Amino acid sequence: MNLSQGDTLGKYSVLEFLGAGAFGKVYLMHDNLLNRDVAVKFVENQNPTSFVAHFEAQILHQCRNERIVAINSVDVVQDSAGRYYAAIEMEYIDGGSAQDLIESGYVTIRRAIRILIDVLFALEHAHRQGILHRDVKPANFMLQGNQAKLSDFGLATTAATSLTASGAGSPVYCAPEVINDNITNAQTDVFSAGMSLFQLANNIGNLGARVPSIDTIKLGRVIKTIGYEDYVPRRLRYVCNKACAATPDRRYSNVFEMRQALERLRVKQDWSQISPELWRATVKGQNHEMAIENANPFEMVYRINGRRRNANCRAAKDVASAAKASEEWVYKSTF
Repeated sequence: MNLSQGDTLGKYSVLEFLGAGAFGKVYLMHDNLLNRDVAVKFVENQNPTSFVAHFEAQILHQCRNERIVAINSVDVVQDSAGRYYAAIEMEYIDGGSAQDLIESGYVTIRRAIRILIDVLFALEHAHRQGILHRDVKPANFMLQGNQAKLSDFGLATTAATSLTASGAGSPVYCAPEVINDNITNAQTDVFSAGMSLFQLANNIGNLGARVPSIDTIKLGRVIKTIGYEDYVPRRLRYVCNKACAATPDRRYSNVFEMRQALERLRVKQDWSQISPELWRATVKGQNHEMAIENANPFEMVYRINGRRRNANCRAAKDVASAAKASEEWVYKSTF
């Protein structure tokens, strides 16, 4: 379905193209009957008497939850060439995705954790319904204020009570057994959630571009190959590493366990990198700042509400050393 701004289709007027999902295209459209903006995903449906193209809509209906993008309706529509589509109407969330967030600015540790906790709640609910998402990644985490909602169930599947199904997903977020053995289950959703947390916490815009080969994914060595930014705290690294263990028996056994591990982390200083030379955090109403200043020697200068705190300042021989001192402080002081 190829539509342009201003086109009309039944009760809808096209406002803009939002992007492509696993099997279809998504548009921001105005529902002229109810006078509201909605997101509509069009999935080609060659045989409208079968419900294959409607499967995503049925899963979304089955998975209704405050942390999952809501479905309004699904219908069969026909384009000018006579092709049939399932038109899946969903709530429109104007905050963009977590992937957009990484690409447009800095994601703090607290924000990364909060997003994943919401996503893990959504996955818990889906797994209880016997549904695997199979495409867990930041591009499918829609942001509405401070809340994240899981979207794009185009690769989702219902499964037996063992929650096991054939393999699917975006390769860089996939567990080794998805690529090697064509298997997905509850723990492969855990793995993808862990890889998403790793990407957000390290502020990596294009995770796939950092992976040298498919063998890296097959061996479960993506995190080890890329490595962590110096500022990512040890306790958060532990959660990512456990969720993304190469062998399932070393992972969290379910998304509930992973969510509990994240909820036990209490962020004390939520640092945001404003520029390579400047970090800021608000702690109990006070403004904390670390800035790289001066020259010969350089310094990591620490201020609280604009006043220098000498005990936390660090001298450095060059800019790189001062930047490392700042990141070490973030590493130690976040939790």
